[in-house]
Amino acid sequence: MSGSQGQMIRADILRSGFLLSDPKCVWEPQQCFEMLGYEVDTAEGLFKVPASRLGKFGGVLEMVWRLRKSVKARGVAQVVGHILSMRLTIGPVTRL
Repeated sequence: MSGSQGQMIRADILRSGFLLSDPKCVWEPQQCFEMLGYEVDTAEGLFKVPASRLGKFGGVLEMVWRLRKSVKARGVAQVVGHILSMRLTIGPVTRL
């Protein structure tokens, strides 16, 4: 899609009464982008977990490991929640 096609689509969306968030809009084709908390690479056919999410997960794991002898159910639930939220990239093993 060329720039002029992107502008035509943008104009059609605006004429239809929808509001656009310019920082979230991309009007040129891309093979790698972030969407719904994943990095999507259409050239390779991959979904990846962004580094920021992995960093948060690492922090939760570190906290649970540090408190492993007295970890609370909430800490375990946080770890499980992070794992389940990454199931698109990890696969069905997250359901075990």
